[in-house]
Amino acid sequence: MVKQLKEKLTDRKVRTVGPGRHGDGKGLWLNVSPTGSRTWEFRFQIANRSRTMFLGNLDNVSLAQARDLAEDARRLVKRKIDPIEQRKAAQEAEAASKARETGAPTFGQAAAEFIRRRQDGWSAGSLREWVRTIRDYCEPIADKPTNKIDAADIYAILDPLWHSKNETAIRLRHRIEKILSAARSSDSRNHFFDANWVNPARWRDHLANHYGPPPKGEQKRHPAMPYEEIPAFIQRLRERDTVLSLCQEFLILTCVRTEEGRGARWEEFDIAGRLWTIPAPRMKDKKRSHRVPLCDRAMAILEEMRARSDGRPFVFAGVAPGMPVGESSLRWQLRYMAVTNASPHGFRSSFKVWATEVARIPDDVSEACLAHQVGTAVQRAYQRSDMLDRRREAHDAWAAYLDRTPGVNVIRMRRA
Repeated sequence: MVKQLKEKLTDRKVRTVGPGRHGDGKGLWLNVSPTGSRTWEFRFQIANRSRTMFLGNLDNVSLAQARDLAEDARRLVKRKIDPIEQRKAAQEAEAASKARETGAPTFGQAAAEFIRRRQDGWSAGSLREWVRTIRDYCEPIADKPTNKIDAADIYAILDPLWHSKNETAIRLRHRIEKILSAARSSDSRNHFFDANWVNPARWRDHLANHYGPPPKGEQKRHPAMPYEEIPAFIQRLRERDTVLSLCQEFLILTCVRTEEGRGARWEEFDIAGRLWTIPAPRMKDKKRSHRVPLCDRAMAILEEMRARSDGRPFVFAGVAPGMPVGESSLRWQLRYMAVTNASPHGFRSSFKVWATEVARIPDDVSEACLAHQVGTAVQRAYQRSDMLDRRREAHDAWAAYLDRTPGVNVIRMRRA
């Protein structure tokens, strides 16, 4: 209920009037709630818009103080300045000033916050990998404010790793960049970072100029299990009978890259034709699709995964909703099985050695099984066939080898 008093409010009246909104004139109002709380409001119009500005509680703001605050607000309105927005800007500036006295969060704090916010969407393996790399390699900048980290800090961390542990260095750089970018994005009010700040861990037009690709002779090769040991390893995988073990066996049988295999979608399979077509965007070169013939055991794995799929789009669905199993989870599986001489990707090399030394598969066929391009551009222009039938023979021979028992002779493929 609005009550416009004939006389202005007094110190006595503001403490004794009943519930309702009581005017003092020129937009200043005392709002008394049914429970007895008493608050000051200043009501005004600006830019054809009615607004109400809270001035405080009667317990903290007296009548005289409320009149002064209302007068200050009226002066701003006359200058076409919204007093609510003006006060908001002043409060944010004060908060930013106090925050700057405290300082920007350290890299360690920013990393912990980044991981906390995103870990629900990660697999357990990915979480461990993030925590481990930050803990093991970022100690030099852990206590340094994020807005003070520069290129020299990044070089000091990455230089010792770039050629000896290139894969680790690449992942680490990417993670540092994401953490610093997130810290900058969270700084919209505190202004720790200069307006012209650029991420010191960015790759393009920055670290790429310093590092470039690692020399070919120094690139880290994926550890590859000797082909003689793989049949026994396959038996161990089958004993585990998990999504991870089935995924790893499927990768070994099909000879595809880890990313291509773990990201397999049901829509890519022609079950009747025993054929898997990986679309070009998911291939390494992004240019050509790749057809993979499926042996009996690969088909059996698909049948088993279909029974476990629960309608999910990925054949090898991970723990995180809508995501496939992670590569870090496959690496974890090898460590859990005490396998130290292999990586998920390295089994492709094992196949190549077996194909060359044991099965005597022609080089162009084995390379096609690995989705490698062979020959010159001109030769490839004339070679239009993907040798699907010959590759099917190769995959069947590989599957038979992996399923063999001791003492069984190896049947070599015929040469075309």
